[in-house]
Amino acid sequence: MTALVTPFRGHSVDYAAFDHLVEWQIDQGIEGLVLNSLTAEAPTLTETERRSLISRCVHISKGKIPIVVATGTNSTATTCDRTREAEHLGADAVLIVQPYYNRPAQKGIIHHFEEVAKRTAMPILVQNDPGHAAVDMSLDTIHRLSQIPSVIGVVDDTADFGRIIAHRSCIDPEVLSFCSNDAATVSLLAQTHGSISSVANLCPSLVLDLHRAIRDGDLQQACEIDEKLRPLIKAVSQENTPAGLKQALSRLRGIDASVRLPLTNISDETAQSIFQALKTLRSECDNCGRSDLVIEAKTARQIASGKLSL
Repeated sequence: MTALVTPFRGHSVDYAAFDHLVEWQIDQGIEGLVLNSLTAEAPTLTETERRSLISRCVHISKGKIPIVVATGTNSTATTCDRTREAEHLGADAVLIVQPYYNRPAQKGIIHHFEEVAKRTAMPILVQNDPGHAAVDMSLDTIHRLSQIPSVIGVVDDTADFGRIIAHRSCIDPEVLSFCSNDAATVSLLAQTHGSISSVANLCPSLVLDLHRAIRDGDLQQACEIDEKLRPLIKAVSQENTPAGLKQALSRLRGIDASVRLPLTNISDETAQSIFQALKTLRSECDNCGRSDLVIEAKTARQIASGKLSL
């Protein structure tokens, strides 16, 4: 699944660019989209923007792929409200991280998820992201959460092989295991059911090929694809991932590279390292750039800005 960016134009969400990104991702065969995550700069989105992005994505996908919405906050009440909102707007599942900043005890984390599960019938992916939340989930907590009937998966953000193995051993067999860190190795991904990928914003078909090779047991092919992706994964994460991804998207598909404060655009030096990494994926990225959807979106924006006449 792709953790989709939110394209901006000036101070506003570029809905035309967003629509085309969604269509292009589906056209490339991606198996799911995750909206309003940290990659999407969700903390900076207004309530109206958040709802509009969900509604548009659900409308465009028309059930072709699952649409997952990140609804977790450090307030249980707000998380419940956003989860119900995603349900009403037609999302297929929600991604909920442990409450961040206020650093609850393990008991508080468990009650947080139990309360959300009581308030909605939505399938839940539990995300353990200790790096951003400043609190880690214990194996006992993950085990307890996996027994909640509406929890369908556990997502780990650390790319730690030992943690993934430990999680797999403590959750119910029916509960899926995912990784949400592009730095994860092939051997780690082989222990999961899939990933939530940020770099898939740039080359979804290649990331999909990586996972298909793993599923088919062709680890040699998977390692060859992984080796191609490594320079790009490293480059886009040098400063902040959303800005790095958007800088690459500006080169690949004409999407505006702007981000919202407190994030800032990347330095020229980092941009050059991203462009250099893109050269190693020339054939895949050239296909991205020639997409009819992208050309149509870019032309529309040029007309709107007066740079191109009809």
